[in-house]
Amino acid sequence: MLIAPVAGLLWSSSDLNLYDPIAQVISFLAAAATPCALVSIGLFLMQKDKLASKQSWGISFAKLIIQPLLAWLIADSVLHLPTLWVNAAVILSALPTGTGPFMLAQYYNADGRTISRVVLLTTAGSLLTLSLFLWWNKGI
Repeated sequence: MLIAPVAGLLWSSSDLNLYDPIAQVISFLAAAATPCALVSIGLFLMQKDKLASKQSWGISFAKLIIQPLLAWLIADSVLHLPTLWVNAAVILSALPTGTGPFMLAQYYNADGRTISRVVLLTTAGSLLTLSLFLWWNKGI
């Protein structure tokens, strides 16, 4: 998880080119990564677990409501950032949970059911919360 981004950064900063067949295989793998991750999360969403369901609602609330509020308080009141940067911090903190936490849970053989529900809930919930924030803050 840490070596690949650093290697990609180093490679892109150099003037070296990949051999065309290797570049094509990498582009195919890159195009397939997101759909494969979403399918694997969807498979876990089919499993029923009441405890995971209760936990996921709390985590999703914290991710979509509490984290953006904290970002706003810190960026505006503590750091006194310009309005554009405050808005950017709030929007970035209000984005839904991605597939990264789910992939880490799978890598460490942890239970991914809660994370998969959080991904689903925050993706659906962020449509509402981000829309409300953008409507409330019409300057963006």
